[in-house]
Amino acid sequence: MDRRRLHQLHPGRRLPGRETTAGQAVAEAGLSVPDDISVAGYDNTAFAALGPISLTSVDQAGRHMGHSAVRLLLDRITDRRRPTTRVVLSPTLVPRRTTAPPAERGSLPSP
Repeated sequence: MDRRRLHQLHPGRRLPGRETTAGQAVAEAGLSVPDDISVAGYDNTAFAALGPISLTSVDQAGRHMGHSAVRLLLDRITDRRRPTTRVVLSPTLVPRRTTAPPAERGSLPSP
């Protein structure tokens, strides 16, 4: 992916692949994170929180999700007639150093 292609991406556009692939594409295009483009991941792994990386991420509440799944499974095993339970978990944005407010329209560097 070249610099011109990255500039054609509209806000919110996802780059294909993993965060490392996106980072490589951005670097190859000669762009700077977050000055030229913001990058965010989805699952808030320990890797994302490391100081040199500091990737903005969406936390899916994985531990809470796992705990709820086990509890619901055990409840169902204990009482198979128990009515189903709906669990709603809200993801949380964890802002770090890979995102910034959008630049003014037209202020992107030329390709």
